[in-house]
Amino acid sequence: MDEEGHASTSAARFPTLRVMAGKILGLTNLFPGVFPAHLMSSSDLRVSGVVDQIIGAFFLIRKAVFDRCGGFDERFFVYFEEVDLSLRAKQLGYTSYFLSEVSAFHKGGGCTERVKAARLFYSLRSRIFMRKNIIPGWNSLPSFY
Repeated sequence: MDEEGHASTSAARFPTLRVMAGKILGLTNLFPGVFPAHLMSSSDLRVSGVVDQIIGAFFLIRKAVFDRCGGFDERFFVYFEEVDLSLRAKQLGYTSYFLSEVSAFHKGGGCTERVKAARLFYSLRSRIFMRKNIIPGWNSLPSFY
């Protein structure tokens, strides 16, 4: 739930080339069956079930699974770290499950509210997810990135 008591974004699809192209080109609104939205709406999440990934504010994972995945990739900070971990977990045969019966409060941007310039930096930097996981052959990143 957000600050006004409305349903907040809780789950998402993995940001594939099709999902991101649909968002960038505005095709998600025109052809949602072909270009699904990245963030799942509350109508998508009326019942519990398997999803690609849970948003970080609501993310719970068993320690054994976290360890088997190698933990968080330290190149991600604040944004997309749970997306990357969820994708690696899926590649190992695990699934993410959304529980519609549970609710929690999430103040979006709360961690970075007082450092907006840093928030923009980390948000843009997190786009390495696409480089690491989506675009073939771009999987190796310099350690300083």
